[in-house]
Amino acid sequence: MLIYDRVVAAVREGGVPLLLRKIRMRLITSYDKNFFSHSMPKGFPHGELRIETFVVNEKDVTAAERILAAYRKASTDEKQYAPQKSYTDAWDDNRDVHHSDLLKILHSHNPRRLADYLSNMHRQKSTYGVSGGAAEFRRIQSSSYLRKKEAAAIKDVLVSFAEALDIVPYETVVPYIKKKNIYVDSSLLVTQIENRLGIEIIPPKVEGGLFKLSLKEWGLDFRDLWCLYAAWRISEAVTRDVPIGEIGGGLGKIAVYADRFGFRDYSIFDLPVMNVMAAWHLINALPDTNIVLYGEPNREKAIRILPYWEFA
Repeated sequence: MLIYDRVVAAVREGGVPLLLRKIRMRLITSYDKNFFSHSMPKGFPHGELRIETFVVNEKDVTAAERILAAYRKASTDEKQYAPQKSYTDAWDDNRDVHHSDLLKILHSHNPRRLADYLSNMHRQKSTYGVSGGAAEFRRIQSSSYLRKKEAAAIKDVLVSFAEALDIVPYETVVPYIKKKNIYVDSSLLVTQIENRLGIEIIPPKVEGGLFKLSLKEWGLDFRDLWCLYAAWRISEAVTRDVPIGEIGGGLGKIAVYADRFGFRDYSIFDLPVMNVMAAWHLINALPDTNIVLYGEPNREKAIRILPYWEFA
């Protein structure tokens, strides 16, 4: 009866055209209504995804040698520092299911093989929970609908950030009020956000195998924007000379944006296998910044990537 009542109400309100429009929108966004922050009365906003694939060079192999050395030391020291536990957590499952290929490469001590893997890691199993991983890559690659949905979802976060900066007005949740923020040109929003923050927000082109909303010479994904937001809030809260510590830093994307905001003392604490991925990302994303890995000499102004027990 509920569906029948809705059909009758739609016909009474606006006739068959309104009914067909509501059916169309339900088919487009029915199970996404709690996923998007903005309603999309005209359907998904225009947006194209782009992806890059990278080929390693000798500089990448040298970086992989550094990462391997840090991982070997962390693997050895973890036996001393790791807490004893009588349970299995999500990271144990990740290690057994999603990190198995990467761990085999790390234990092979082959820097070129590691560089080949990490250069396009976003289409590999190891980035499950970080950027989607192999299964998500295949799903998006094979479906035009999912590519449109992915682009719309990234645009949704971009618009939310523009609202947070008061670049576009916050849209009321009251129904039947015209919603238009989601359809504002993406490149225009990026330019306005950059002007407001005083930094560039497009990340370096270093993430191989990751779908991004195409903008300017590269693009943005969800975590770029979430991490930009976090770095902005840090910059609003403390002065640039305050050292920052982040527990569970993922790929270190907050550190990339914190560097753009002028923070020069940043430490990330995470699992050794996550430190591998973060080290690769940050060494490539910030070639002119001091990146210190576990076991390397400390520097006063640097981004340090350390195993979790170093937090103590």
